[in-house]
Amino acid sequence: MTKTKAFFLTSTAAVASMFLASCVSRVTETTKDYVGTQTYIVWNQGSNHEFRRTVESMADIGMKYMRIDFSWPDVIRDDAVFPRTIADYKARLKILKTSGMRAIFVATTTHDQRPGKLGFPETPEDQNAYANFIVNGLLALGDDAQGVRVEIGSEVNLLTKDPQKIAVYVRLVNLVKQKMLAAGLKNKLIGPGATTWQDGNPDHIDALTFINGCIDQDAQLDGYTIHLYNGTGQPKDLVGKLQQVIVWAKGLKNAPEVDVTETGYSSAPGLSYAVSKDGQAQRDVAAIRLYHATGANIIIVYSARDAKDWCIDPTTGQNYDRCSDPALVEQYYGLTDKDRHLKPSGIAVRDFLHTP
Repeated sequence: MTKTKAFFLTSTAAVASMFLASCVSRVTETTKDYVGTQTYIVWNQGSNHEFRRTVESMADIGMKYMRIDFSWPDVIRDDAVFPRTIADYKARLKILKTSGMRAIFVATTTHDQRPGKLGFPETPEDQNAYANFIVNGLLALGDDAQGVRVEIGSEVNLLTKDPQKIAVYVRLVNLVKQKMLAAGLKNKLIGPGATTWQDGNPDHIDALTFINGCIDQDAQLDGYTIHLYNGTGQPKDLVGKLQQVIVWAKGLKNAPEVDVTETGYSSAPGLSYAVSKDGQAQRDVAAIRLYHATGANIIIVYSARDAKDWCIDPTTGQNYDRCSDPALVEQYYGLTDKDRHLKPSGIAVRDFLHTP
């Protein structure tokens, strides 16, 4: 072999190797495979390109789960800003897989209560439509949806102060589970994503009350989920509530997992019920460490990215009525800013996840 030919072949091989390396899965090694984050597809990720950028930034941190919207047709918005087809969801799931992350679908309408939009399904007709959408969607996704957890509702305890409504939720869960089993689907069904955010507020049901009601009424869940929030408090002050759910779950015949599908702290500037960026970093890492040590199976840090245009309805360009201080708080839970630059919290979580 001549030196010229040998050099050409060697150089070609090197270039090919670099090209292949750029195409392989973007997987960051970490032994802490129980941590994930969340992104709203509506406001932050209106295209596959935007979604990919956010996913890759979270994979670089070391996240292994992404909790994303999986909405049913009555509340799906304009095609340009929200995945409306199975092809859209297949593309998102492939992006996650390439980055070494798994999806958790949150199938909810609870955050869309504007006039003309359907709220949480209560009637037999609406519950049947909801259940059919989930089952048909999972079937259409096929192998791409293998291993995807489906969370029924999110913070449903904030929708009512009437404990009788827990039975409505349980009826929905059991209908979805029945249809999933009949269709041969093995995805884990989790819920209710009850939040501690308004515990003590008489206009809502406390998180533990709602979860205990689900258990008492035999909700057919493979996992119980809770959202642990306490404003400017510390994660240690919420551990007792997580411990109680774990104790209840261990006493059940099917031994369901317990997941914290949202926890986090806002770094919104100038608000008394938000924390500093450094305070957010300290609390987010403490939450992951404490909740895992307590027995949580999965911990989702809310959220991946500071919200972009959170207060603007993407279909009309008009401001929502919710553009008030609470909405401002919502915009600053991210591990990155809206331009995807790591905030102190993102750096701290990354360093924790990569520490043996």
